[in-house]
Amino acid sequence: MEDELISLRKFARERGVSLGAVQKAIATKRVTAIERDQRGRTIGIYRVRAAEEWAANTDPVEAARTQGSQPAPIVVPKQGTLEVATGADPSQAGPESAAPAANTDQAEYLAARAKREGFQAKQAELEYLRAIGDLVPANEAREVAFRRYRTLRDKMLNIPERVASVIAAERDPARVHKLLTDEIKRVLHELSDVARAEVAGGVAERVAA
Repeated sequence: MEDELISLRKFARERGVSLGAVQKAIATKRVTAIERDQRGRTIGIYRVRAAEEWAANTDPVEAARTQGSQPAPIVVPKQGTLEVATGADPSQAGPESAAPAANTDQAEYLAARAKREGFQAKQAELEYLRAIGDLVPANEAREVAFRRYRTLRDKMLNIPERVASVIAAERDPARVHKLLTDEIKRVLHELSDVARAEVAGGVAERVAA
């Protein structure tokens, strides 16, 4: 049977890869069964011989990575092919139909491995942050927040007790306003100083796990 000359794009579709992958295989001499014009430009590729060279010279791992998420090609037998002429059962999967399935399995394996390695890298990062003190358990962070809000509540509730007698003796509204404002500012400044001290000690800025 005469080997059919087809386009690079059609050959790429039959292999289930990109046109760039076929062009790279030709450039690196992994596939040489091509036809060029007088200017040296590739005008076609011989289907059978190129497929044999592709299978023999292409790393299956690299092929699966190049194929990526492209759908596996559907090969429809044509009338008059060797398969029909010899009376072979068309339902039996040949090498061409098995290759896309193998590529799909390889791509799934690579995706699973990448996901596993990504998870392991995140685990290693968490261990590192915990070791240098930038990561603390969530319950510890919640305890720090609860302690801060409770302190704020207690200090604010204590303001009336401290200034009630002073305010009672004042008749100037402006003076009463200033006394209350000063007391509130004093409490907030105290809490701010505590927060800065915790930051300096490496507590408040750590991330909750």
